[in-house]
Amino acid sequence: MLDLYGKSFASRLLLGTAQYPSPESLKQAVKASGTEIVTVSLRRESARALTGQGFWALIEGLGCSVLPRMSLRAREQRQFVVRSLKPRLYRKLALVLRRDKPLTKGLREVIKAIGTLI
Repeated sequence: MLDLYGKSFASRLLLGTAQYPSPESLKQAVKASGTEIVTVSLRRESARALTGQGFWALIEGLGCSVLPRMSLRAREQRQFVVRSLKPRLYRKLALVLRRDKPLTKGLREVIKAIGTLI
C-alpha cells in the first residue's frame, strides 16, 4: 500500500512514460504492470502545447494517476527505489555536424563525452 497526498494506491509501482517506441507499447506496459501511477515530464509535454494533447488523451485513457517527480517532497523521494528495466530499452541517436562550421571547444567536449559512452 502506498499513500501519497491523502490518496491510497494498492500498487507501489510508478511507471515512467518516456522512451516507449509507440503509444500502443506504453498502453501494454501500463496494463501488464498493474501500476496505478505514471510519471510524466510536465515540462516536455507543456512545451508542446497543442501537440501534447494527444499524449494527455492517451494518459487519461490509461486510468492512472499522473505524478510529476518534482511534486514529491524530499522525504517522500527517499522512499522510492529506481530500478532499470530488463531487458533495457534502447534508442538510437545521431549527431550531425556541418562541414562548413568549425567545432567549438564546448562541442568538442560533448563529442568526447559521447565517445566514452559508446
